[in-house]
Amino acid sequence: MEIAIFGGAFDPPHHGHINLVNAVRTAINPDKFLIIPTGNAPHKSTATPFEKRVKLAEYAFPNCEVCEIEGQSESVSYTIDTLAKIRDSYPNSSLNLVIGSDMLVDFHKWYKYEQILDLCKVTAVARDSFTYVEYAERYGIELLEIPIVEMSSSLIREKMSEKRYTHSLNVAIMCGELSKKHRLSPEKSEKAYIAGILHDIMKYGSDVFDAAEYSDFALTAVEIATPKLWHAIVGAKYVRDSLGIRDAEIIDAIRFHTVGRRGTPHEQIGQVEKIVYIADKVSSERKNADALRSLAFENLDAAVAEYDNEMKRWLEKCH
Repeated sequence: MEIAIFGGAFDPPHHGHINLVNAVRTAINPDKFLIIPTGNAPHKSTATPFEKRVKLAEYAFPNCEVCEIEGQSESVSYTIDTLAKIRDSYPNSSLNLVIGSDMLVDFHKWYKYEQILDLCKVTAVARDSFTYVEYAERYGIELLEIPIVEMSSSLIREKMSEKRYTHSLNVAIMCGELSKKHRLSPEKSEKAYIAGILHDIMKYGSDVFDAAEYSDFALTAVEIATPKLWHAIVGAKYVRDSLGIRDAEIIDAIRFHTVGRRGTPHEQIGQVEKIVYIADKVSSERKNADALRSLAFENLDAAVAEYDNEMKRWLEKCH
């Protein structure tokens, strides 16, 4: 059995990580894909507790197995030690450690890097493999050229206040829980997670709003006149144009997460969009949301209809 292993802080997991894992799976087709959230990493601290990063990873990578091996000890988590433990658990399997090609430059500085090469195969993924050929040949590491998405977890964190970031993590987790409950496919579940983690990314970047810049979003008069709704539209455009996410289901889920699609029959709205819409309202830190949260797990369309009515009353008060 071949086991691919991909580790990282995942603080939070984002669409770049997801695209990389899916591309590697397609290229090498391992029997098992292990995702390893870092525990106490030697060179990188994390802002989010380990247990929450594990939960995020479970919903970001529904086709993989998330392994909590690095959270079992408070000591520093070195890659060689993690690999040795995985080897003990799967003694008859071949291990394939997946890393970013940029890590090749300093691979010789990794703790016991020579033992890593003895213990497992290492595959470095790159957008432009030519740049790293010299390093790969030096260590006997395979280079895999795939369409890597340039993205960082820190960019997401830096775009939000601590409170807004916590909310976004909770929404992403709720998207995962609702996707699982309502049996969305892994592909749809990934989309719901991505939209959930990014839905408020421009919450504090939409103080100025020129409707002419968003003409391709078919804005309503109510949206143009209601500043509290602008961040969803600005966020959808930012995610599409700046982060390069072109998937219509993700963009629509972000764009309509505030008050939903006014006047559109529920059967014409996709499951991803419905889940993000409701997850934003019933995430774990939301007070007085127990009834709607329970309804969302029981009947998603009924929850959407109920919250639509609440939003209708809110909009009537605004105007």
